[in-house]
Amino acid sequence: MTDDEDGEIAGIAGQIRALCEEAREYRVGILLEVHGDFNTSDRILKTADGVNSDNFGIIWDIMHSREDPARFWERTKRLIRHVHLKDSIGASLCPVGEGDLPVASIVRMLENDGYDGYYSLEWEKRWHPGLRGAEEEFPSFVRFMEDLPGSRR
Repeated sequence: MTDDEDGEIAGIAGQIRALCEEAREYRVGILLEVHGDFNTSDRILKTADGVNSDNFGIIWDIMHSREDPARFWERTKRLIRHVHLKDSIGASLCPVGEGDLPVASIVRMLENDGYDGYYSLEWEKRWHPGLRGAEEEFPSFVRFMEDLPGSRR
């Protein structure tokens, strides 16, 4: 973002609003992923206010939001349509449940508060060749989700 953050957000929101208007005819929603400059609830909420469309929402990439997960969830939950789960040790990706991110507590928090949307494993082996293969990681992720106490997954 530049010094004119509000102006940039307004411009981007206007473009997303135009996409939402076009997509409405096809009964499609437009989702903004929490990533890059759009990694705080403040920026997400400013964008959502500027878009002002019921077919706009967000994909919450838990690794890229830059604030306390409970605060982020509480402020943006009306917009969250999909959640990307992954884990890391510092900046290095690792199998879910083996890193620093509180993945299990985030999923429990969402479930306890009525989230009924989708979760997906975002496994970035293409950009991180040292990660184990999908044939190993995907079953591990399924077990992780199934083993969460009280999870509907």
